[in-house]
Amino acid sequence: MSEQSNTVCALNSGAKKEKRRERKALSERNNKYIDNDPLCLRIQCTCNHGQKSNFKCKQISQQDVVRNRKNFYSTSKKVHQDVYLCRLISAFEPQRRGKGTPRPSGKTKLRKLSTSFFLYGKKKIMKRVCKSFFMAVFSIKRQRLSTIMKCVMDGKVPKEERGGDRRSAKSHEKKEHLRNFLRNLPCSESHYNRAKSKRVYLDAALNMKKLRMFYNNSVPNDLKVKRTMFYEVFTFEFNIGFRSPASDACSSCILLSNSIKNEQVSTKKQELMTKLRIHKLRANFFYKLLKKRVDDSITICFDLQQVFPLPRTPIQEAFYSRQISLYNLCVMDLSEQNNSCLYNWDETESGKGAVSIGSALYCFLNTQTIPANVKLVGLFCDGCGGQNKNSHVLHMLLFWLQNKYPTHVKEIQLYFPVRGHSFMPVDRLFGRIEKDVRKIPVITTRQEYFEIFSKHGRVCELGKDWCLYNIKGLETNYKKLVGIQSMKKIIIKKCKSSQGRQLNCVVKASPNYRFDSGEQFISLLKRGRRHPRNIEQIQEDRGLSAAKKNDVTSLLTKQFGADWENLSALEWYKQILSCSRNIAEQNEEIDDDEACICTEMDTEDIRI
Repeated sequence: MSEQSNTVCALNSGAKKEKRRERKALSERNNKYIDNDPLCLRIQCTCNHGQKSNFKCKQISQQDVVRNRKNFYSTSKKVHQDVYLCRLISAFEPQRRGKGTPRPSGKTKLRKLSTSFFLYGKKKIMKRVCKSFFMAVFSIKRQRLSTIMKCVMDGKVPKEERGGDRRSAKSHEKKEHLRNFLRNLPCSESHYNRAKSKRVYLDAALNMKKLRMFYNNSVPNDLKVKRTMFYEVFTFEFNIGFRSPASDACSSCILLSNSIKNEQVSTKKQELMTKLRIHKLRANFFYKLLKKRVDDSITICFDLQQVFPLPRTPIQEAFYSRQISLYNLCVMDLSEQNNSCLYNWDETESGKGAVSIGSALYCFLNTQTIPANVKLVGLFCDGCGGQNKNSHVLHMLLFWLQNKYPTHVKEIQLYFPVRGHSFMPVDRLFGRIEKDVRKIPVITTRQEYFEIFSKHGRVCELGKDWCLYNIKGLETNYKKLVGIQSMKKIIIKKCKSSQGRQLNCVVKASPNYRFDSGEQFISLLKRGRRHPRNIEQIQEDRGLSAAKKNDVTSLLTKQFGADWENLSALEWYKQILSCSRNIAEQNEEIDDDEACICTEMDTEDIRI
């Protein structure tokens, strides 16, 4: 049985051996720029110049060599050492040119410049020495000296060119092709914060992996890129993001797109494609009208934002509890910058129907300074029947144009978007407001909401800056417009007699934006009635239901304690909750033209 040796030997291979080799190589590289002979004991001068020679190598003493060498090795950085040697080298044009050095190609290489080498002698006087002695004093080799001489001849400072990323230069063409690919991607701006943000977005169905696959499939093999290069260029050179999956997409677009995919008959498939194209053309034409600017007109859009809860609290019980609703209606004049009015009220003051929307719009038109050259007022809003698209708002516009209008305004045009394509400029402002609201988890009073709203527009509180009007009372004098829910454009125009006297305001409605369906201007004034001269102010005290009062009281108790009624900041809640008027859950009677048709399909029409 052979005896096993207990000695531990150094490994000749493996990870540890490789690390030792790396450490040794690093140490040798670092020691290469450190003075290993500070006393200059190993320096030997082999040059033998005569007394008449221009080289003064023999006049350089041992102390001079030590002094020059000490200055040279005062730093261990190669670049700094090379800069020091540049000071001791001078370049000049050759005074005598020889026959040159012959080359294999038959051409002769002539010297362009000559170089001289110097060392510091006594009293720091520079003395010219030969190249061999210069190299021996500083312990440098011919290759390093040649590199320094090239810098001196070119008038440049030595730079660090060792190591680094050697592949970037080879990848320049790849990156340039990749940049062109990313620049040509079909991007779109964000709906919100468009003025401040330069970020653009791609479709939600795309991602970085798919984009790289599309790129590599479209270029030759020598231009294909790996994941790291694609990620670096996409992330650090471009401000591109991916949209979130659409949650408010148009159902008509989705229905027609799926029908086109599933249809096998070519004629029916072509018919569906035509319907989808016309549907999108109608939607895009609404936005063209919204962007259109005419010198003698102003454009106003308005919309109601989502409901804000009071109190806003992060506690879990708030998710299951009823809360007081705060409403925010934005009316924006697109003809001027930063001209937005935010009309606010809560559910105890009024609902979010035609009365509150029409009253706020009426107050805006009365307080707005309309330039003298404006003859046309364009209004853009969504097609919610319970708020905007009803005869009550139309009656209010008739009343305003008949009685309260500036004399130079002759016409009002009211436009409604295609269902599912109702994004408007006010939605961008709503996005900025919601972004600020999300930063504050606890909002207890209305004033805290108003402080946030005031950063984005002029805040108008109900009962303080504006009031409600009996808009529904105008139906005593005006008739309802038949089929208003199917209309996309309503025109209200002043009609004058042949003598030039104003007689009436007439209305024309069309289910299309562009093509006239043959409708005529009609008067909505009832027979035997005159236009009303005034409209009375009203006040709605709606109160809260008993169930909502209990939920709000419970939330305030859990957030502020049982003595929350003693807090002065919550006095508003105390007044509302102590009101003796309890009403059932809101179940108002809705007129036919106030019914919301948001879930109904648009009428099929080949006209835009």
